[in-house]
Amino acid sequence: MNSKEQNNEYPVLSREEAIKILNTPDEQLDELIAKAEKLAENTRATM
Repeated sequence: MNSKEQNNEYPVLSREEAIKILNTPDEQLDELIAKAEKLAENTRATM
């Protein structure tokens, strides 16, 4: 995630990180979504 110190409750993506995600090849999207879902589950579990 964004390397700058953030005081947000939720993770923040930098512009470059968001563009990288948007440019993910179609054949990698299922894996990316699965990782995001796992991360969301872990984040909710720790809150």
